[in-house]
Amino acid sequence: MKRRKTKRLLAGLLALVMLLSLCEITLGQSTPAKAAVSLQNPTIDGNGVTTWDCIYFGNYWQNDTNGDGKADQDDQKEPIKWRVLSVKGNDAFLLADQNLDAKPYNEEYTDVTWATCTLRTWLNDTFLNTAFTSSEQAAIKNTTVVNDDNPYYGTEGGANTIDKVYLLSIAEASNAAYGFNSEFNTNSETREAKNTAYAKECGASTSTSTEYEGDGWWWVRSPGYGSNYASYVSINGCGIYRGYGSVDYASYAVRPALHLNLSSSTLWSYAGKVTSKGESSSSQATPTPTQTSKPTPTPFVSAEDKRYINNIEKSLPNFSNLGSAELKGPEISIGNNTFNIFKQKMSMDLSFFDAANMTVNIDAKNKTAEVLLGIKSNNSATVKKDPNDTYWRESYQEVKSMVKSCGGKVDTTKLWNQFSKLRGKLKKVNGSAAFHVNGNAAGYVKLKLDDNGSVIGFEEGGMTAALEAGGSVKVPLWWIVYSEFGVSGSVDGKICLTMNPQKVITPSGELNLAIKPHIALGADAVVIDIKGGIEGEIGGKASFPWRSFSNSVSAYLTGKLYIQADTIVPGLSGYKDWKFSRLELYPNLGKTTKSISKMTYKRSAAVTKKEIQSVKKSQNLLDSAQESLVYENAKPAITTFADGTAIMTYLDDTEENAGGQTTLMYRLYQNGAWSDGKPVDKTGRLDTAAQMFSHNGFTYVMYENSDVAITEDMSEEEILQHLTLKVARYDEESQTFDKVVTLREAGKNWSYKYQFASDGADLYAVWGENSSGDALLEEGKTKIYRSKLTEDSWSAQEELYRTDDTISDFAYGYVGDEFSLAMVQGETLLVNGEIIATADTGMQAVKCIDGKIYFIQDGTLMRYDGGETQDLQIACGSSYDVYEDAVYWIGQDNFNSEIYKQKIGEESVAAALTEDGGYVSGFALLKNSEEPGVVYTEQEVDTSKENPYGATVLKYKNETKRSQAEITNIAYDVLSFGTDKENPILITVSNTGTTDLNHVKITVKDASGNVLYEGLFVDKLAAGMQSEQEILVSVPADFTTSDITVSVTSDETFEQHLTAKQTIETVTSDLAVTAKNKDLITVTNNGGNEAENVSFVVKDGGENGNVIHTETLKTLSSGQSKDISLVEIWNKATRNDISGTKILYLEVEQEETEYELWNNSIVLEKEVAPNATPTPTISPTPTPTVTPTGVPTKQPTITPTAVPTKQPTATPTVKPTVAPTVIPTLKPTIAPTATPSATPDNSDKISGKKTLSKVILQVPKNKKGRKLVVRWNAVKDVKGYQLQYALNKKFKKKKSVQTKKTKYTIKKLKKKKTYYIRVRAYKMNGKKKVYGKWSTVKKVKIKK
Repeated sequence: MKRRKTKRLLAGLLALVMLLSLCEITLGQSTPAKAAVSLQNPTIDGNGVTTWDCIYFGNYWQNDTNGDGKADQDDQKEPIKWRVLSVKGNDAFLLADQNLDAKPYNEEYTDVTWATCTLRTWLNDTFLNTAFTSSEQAAIKNTTVVNDDNPYYGTEGGANTIDKVYLLSIAEASNAAYGFNSEFNTNSETREAKNTAYAKECGASTSTSTEYEGDGWWWVRSPGYGSNYASYVSINGCGIYRGYGSVDYASYAVRPALHLNLSSSTLWSYAGKVTSKGESSSSQATPTPTQTSKPTPTPFVSAEDKRYINNIEKSLPNFSNLGSAELKGPEISIGNNTFNIFKQKMSMDLSFFDAANMTVNIDAKNKTAEVLLGIKSNNSATVKKDPNDTYWRESYQEVKSMVKSCGGKVDTTKLWNQFSKLRGKLKKVNGSAAFHVNGNAAGYVKLKLDDNGSVIGFEEGGMTAALEAGGSVKVPLWWIVYSEFGVSGSVDGKICLTMNPQKVITPSGELNLAIKPHIALGADAVVIDIKGGIEGEIGGKASFPWRSFSNSVSAYLTGKLYIQADTIVPGLSGYKDWKFSRLELYPNLGKTTKSISKMTYKRSAAVTKKEIQSVKKSQNLLDSAQESLVYENAKPAITTFADGTAIMTYLDDTEENAGGQTTLMYRLYQNGAWSDGKPVDKTGRLDTAAQMFSHNGFTYVMYENSDVAITEDMSEEEILQHLTLKVARYDEESQTFDKVVTLREAGKNWSYKYQFASDGADLYAVWGENSSGDALLEEGKTKIYRSKLTEDSWSAQEELYRTDDTISDFAYGYVGDEFSLAMVQGETLLVNGEIIATADTGMQAVKCIDGKIYFIQDGTLMRYDGGETQDLQIACGSSYDVYEDAVYWIGQDNFNSEIYKQKIGEESVAAALTEDGGYVSGFALLKNSEEPGVVYTEQEVDTSKENPYGATVLKYKNETKRSQAEITNIAYDVLSFGTDKENPILITVSNTGTTDLNHVKITVKDASGNVLYEGLFVDKLAAGMQSEQEILVSVPADFTTSDITVSVTSDETFEQHLTAKQTIETVTSDLAVTAKNKDLITVTNNGGNEAENVSFVVKDGGENGNVIHTETLKTLSSGQSKDISLVEIWNKATRNDISGTKILYLEVEQEETEYELWNNSIVLEKEVAPNATPTPTISPTPTPTVTPTGVPTKQPTITPTAVPTKQPTATPTVKPTVAPTVIPTLKPTIAPTATPSATPDNSDKISGKKTLSKVILQVPKNKKGRKLVVRWNAVKDVKGYQLQYALNKKFKKKKSVQTKKTKYTIKKLKKKKTYYIRVRAYKMNGKKKVYGKWSTVKKVKIKK
């Protein structure tokens, strides 16, 4: 008791001190400046600019204070400036104003969470002790840090932690109350942060671009798309959900956050203000007191308002976390490998009805609540109490009209116009509806309340969504070929709402899928090119009421699929095509496996006149149509000389006496033109594509040439055994090939991935040899050789490396200060035997360019310079090149492909260099200027043919600049568009070129060519970006319906002049229904025209009830009204025995299309006395109602009676009881069932004890001797672990082991087989083992 009294006394004294200090300020007496500072919460002005108060607290190295030219720990520590994200009493939530250091999220590349990562340990140990004194540390509060799952990918956030110093989460970095833009995945100055000089010195990646100079990338604590990735914020303030940086990436910066006890006022000082525009006010250590300044009040939500919100949210259906499944595409076999063309995770997770998405207006007089879903509020209140608020009323009417338009007479284009008008008021929706979607959704609900604010009735409601589906996923087809599967399209539909007798509002309706799939296959892989595509659509729907994923979602594929596999040996290939009238993809994948069982050789056929004629229509031809025709996999390569001239090699199949076999050709580039093609060494036998290198005045060309003529009856193995590796020398002075030598004779082993390497003094030819004679490199031993150029000859081959494993890809070059060999073994990249990177899904396309090693890891381009690996954050294809800090690559989209370019180290976007509409199979850069030229092959594509690929031509663009803009959207307000006034039209312009556009102008014309608008749209539009602007257009008095044409121009010259059309119409139709009383309604024509075929419909119980009355009113003149009596109609309605009322839903329609539908319907409710009680039935009703409740309620069901009543109820049910819910409630019933289930589920819990944590399984490592080393993170308070492994992901014929350690080595595995592994923890409950959840399944192929 004494201790408690002491605490109360201290609290009282503290309160008295605070009160006295406040009195001193009020009276104007002199006080220490710090005590007078009144910190404010962030404020956001009308332009979206945030202002934060700042303080100084703690000290850390930041700048070069000793003048030695670098910022390091020899410098003096400086005060740390913090932004005040929120202040409540003496608690201030602070975020460092700048990025202070650079550290990996975790020192080791493995699965981690915030709770287990090394960055958390560093912040709360090394940083804490370095930056703060013991007194300052005492003032930092211990904070319970909530670690949510990744909201986009669902990656587990792990256990909550208690920290003094930590990082922001995704939710915190997008919290508007803290001053941030509420959309995490969008560019925003509110999240931009500069690196200190010390952070930069420590390795923090720092932007050098003009716009973001000095800005850095900084970690947030939330996980990325996997547990070995973490999310972060980019230099432009855009949050990256995926987290392209793996957890061991060391170049992202650290921006700490903490909670400070402000009562320790001697430990901190005021530091002025900063804005998201980068502006700072002057600050002093002890500023002059400002008596007039007051903190911005935190939006207040009263207890009554909270009760309203909670009651309403409980009554609404739940669309969040409704489950997930995997969508698989058709199977294909190539060689010995069978795989699905695509795989895609599907899920249903939309926060339509969350409290954060609602704005509520309470009508206390009529005891109703109107709810708007998805609308932004024009003030900070969540609950309004003014039903006549103009903004509210207009928004409610717009949304109601929009929802009612869906599924009616309003066509899709006009619906989009309405949505475009509303979008300014709508919040963004991000989530998943089978596929990842984003866009807008809107809904309305009108509810009845009792005196306590509880929901007791439902009048009307519905929602509609216009969501864009998008995104892509990289998947390995098999270990040497990589694929990207992506989708675009829409998910839209209408959901109706009804309330069942249990007072639960349930949805019914459909969200329809209209998805365009695309596949980008393994173009230009080491040993094989795969091209092809899908032409068709993924259709299907998500149906409500929701039952389960497999029972509510369906998906199917229509169209055709074509796959062609070409080896590096010209003519050695295989293909398959098949059509789908309607192939079910989900829930059950139809059996459609196709096989390319072997590669066959086929010589090229002669080109027809028709093909030559079609080529003449093509742009950028290198020569005449006849001369530009080349072999479809010509694979051009270019070497540039010092004087700007160049030589190009390529394959052609039109040489005389070659019999359709490919010949290696060359052309010279001089004076801006290319010469005619000539053979490098005309043998009349098959040549393969070349690698080139200039050295000491000569250019060397390495290629393979068959030692016999290849015929179509030869097998794949025979062809490979006849290939000889050669080097031809080109004399730059005489401009001729003067020498051809053989590096390696034909034989059993065949050479692949041949390349040159040089340190400037010496030149080496390097190649790999495979013992299998398998063009797909699925098996065989590997040796890697090099041969050195010595004056005019090449040395005997020198073995660099040998292994019994198959090396799928390698590169050899001079990196740093030594020659380095980079190899791909499985999913690991080794450089000189050291592991540099390990991929989750694929490692490929290793190249040595300008002294650096480039490779694609999990679909993203990486760069290794001998000491550090950098994620370039460019998702390019495997056919790529790097020049002047830009990456060029071939990007596939179904049957077509183009060349793309993206800058390294900037927040740039990929832009298309070509837009020819064909298939680009190869390209080479003419590197003679800052903007290089490009030579490429384009193959014609006609998807209507069985083989969609036609003739191939050689093309040339003299620079890689391309200016282009497109009108991507035109929308207008259908309801308000009129004559003789200025009408707003919303226009979106996209820069689809590679250059910035200046002075972008818009011109709008009507169908007759009259200019309706012409003017500046935007002053500058960056490459890859888009701008949406509203323009004002006037139309003449006689305007009714017309097509308008919108065109765009800029200071730059576009490759194509593109226009967009939109049909504009004026609308004057508007019917309305109002109630004079509950027995009499009035229908009025408020439109300017006569309304014909007006009909009146009445439904029983609500909008989705049975029709009990229809009536035709024929014609209503403009302004005419007609009264309708409801007395007889009430008699047809059904009484709800629970509420004691009848409900009528009344709606009017007309023949003309109408858009303002909010006033076309009305709901009336009347209390009705019950009829005489009929004789009770002893037996239960035989048949329940058919429709179950669709979506689980958010609250538990009422506690059931433990023992049934012995007597029947006095008043029986007149109708059958409502069917039981099909889906269980989200929370369990309060009371247990009387009889336990036959087999209790003990997988998660020990009775009365805490649930076991899920094991985090690391990527297993394949060791020599067919072993697999499996490691996992320890789980607290467990007895041991169970490990299972199998040859299939369903774990049939699995093997299990028990262990108490966190490491286990599995032995005697089968080589070249893929194993699936999972682990779970267990405890003992008495003598029984109680297991936790299984870890995420990992799979590993045994290769050694």
